[in-house]
Amino acid sequence: MDKTAYFEQMRDRRKNEILASAKEMFLEEGIAAFSMQQLAKNLDVSTVTLYKYFKNMDDIMQELGVQIVTNLTEKLYMQPPAHAESPTAVFLQQLRDFYGTMLKERRDLSLLLLFQIYTQNNSGKTPVDEHIRIYQEKWAERINALLSEMKSQGELSDNLSVDDAFVFISQTNTALVQYIGLSANTQDPELEKVIQRFIEQTIRVTVLYLKS
Repeated sequence: MDKTAYFEQMRDRRKNEILASAKEMFLEEGIAAFSMQQLAKNLDVSTVTLYKYFKNMDDIMQELGVQIVTNLTEKLYMQPPAHAESPTAVFLQQLRDFYGTMLKERRDLSLLLLFQIYTQNNSGKTPVDEHIRIYQEKWAERINALLSEMKSQGELSDNLSVDDAFVFISQTNTALVQYIGLSANTQDPELEKVIQRFIEQTIRVTVLYLKS
């Protein structure tokens, strides 16, 4: 390995260490309590060293936010929808896969929600918002395609349009995702079981809505 590659590797390693430490600070102490000075102290480096990698807290938040959205997108769309006997079965599996990923990554989800609230209140739109928009468009495209197929196969209620079905799913999805994210730091060993029950209840209610 030449010197340039070596120093680049060391820089990437240090950058990831900074992001990992900052992530824990945000999750454990909140955004308001965060400071670059405390982060440097936690890492046992000088603030001068820290500023070589990130110019301020917003810079760190942006980097973490993009990482989180990219990671979630890769996990959600790495595999194509599983083949099943009906569009409804595929749709339900997609919902379960989606919520399963959100549950597994709920600390990252919690951090992303905090970042969104902070940036909306303090600095407006950021590059993270563009990554979120791209993800949301992919999700909407997939769900709408499945709903359209369900409609064509007679698996969607005759009284329900694809657009109305999508609005309902989006609203219930947003509420449950926010609940999962906001419960990330609750120290309750039974919490995951409770959330799993909420997920199954949400899916059952969705099926009833789509069919009736």
